[in-house]
Amino acid sequence: MAVLGELAEALRSGSVEVIDLTAPLVDTTPILLLPEPFANTSRFRLEQLSRYDERGPGWYWNDIHTGEHTGTHLDAPVHWVTGRDGLDVSQAPLSTLVAPAVVIDMTARVRNDARWDLGLSPEACAARSLAIRDDYESFAFSAGQAIFAQPVADAQSGLATWVSREFARNDPAAMAAVWESLVAQDMRVLLGSIRHPTLIVHGAHSSLYGDGTADHLVAALPEARALRFERSGHAPHLEEPDLFNATLTDFAGRLSRARAAQTTE
Repeated sequence: MAVLGELAEALRSGSVEVIDLTAPLVDTTPILLLPEPFANTSRFRLEQLSRYDERGPGWYWNDIHTGEHTGTHLDAPVHWVTGRDGLDVSQAPLSTLVAPAVVIDMTARVRNDARWDLGLSPEACAARSLAIRDDYESFAFSAGQAIFAQPVADAQSGLATWVSREFARNDPAAMAAVWESLVAQDMRVLLGSIRHPTLIVHGAHSSLYGDGTADHLVAALPEARALRFERSGHAPHLEEPDLFNATLTDFAGRLSRARAAQTTE
């Protein structure tokens, strides 16, 4: 009991900090997506039963629909085939949940905050995730077209169709997982630690990122410069290949010459 008393006092005084690792569950909470033929868990969903109304004037409550592998959770031994004869969550001793821990600061990978207005909005990201899950064929076609400057030029319509077909060849579950992983990470605070010459290539007509994103990267990266391709959308390497290749060749050549000069000094 002496240990519990000391812990209680430490919590009260603030000398021991409690960090809540849980996160609110919403319908866009990322879930583990397995490829076919494996079964997947359902997404989190609340079904309102009453909210101080005629269905229940004095209370608010919901039905919860979700899988047991959604959000913050405990994997009991019986979760895995290697522990199929082991303990389930109700049987796991509480003592196994208390142990020394290593704290890793993952601030750089939290979701973009509400003040971030470059790139796609959270609503657009959520809509894209839904499109990937619900109708991947249509998503692949629209994504292949959307990376080009709009409207797609007649000379590039065949290339845009090819890109759409290449998109469609990917596994939908894998693409959904990749997309949700991308939009759930924020690496901005790490940009300043990149100490290598960087070329930011962007299209003037990109529907994903505008000039502001390129300006942000140039300001954040210590050795960066940006080049805008005036006739391109999100794929200058496909839309203006000659200029793109010449630009990349020149950039690589400058790096080689700079490195050679450093070696001879």
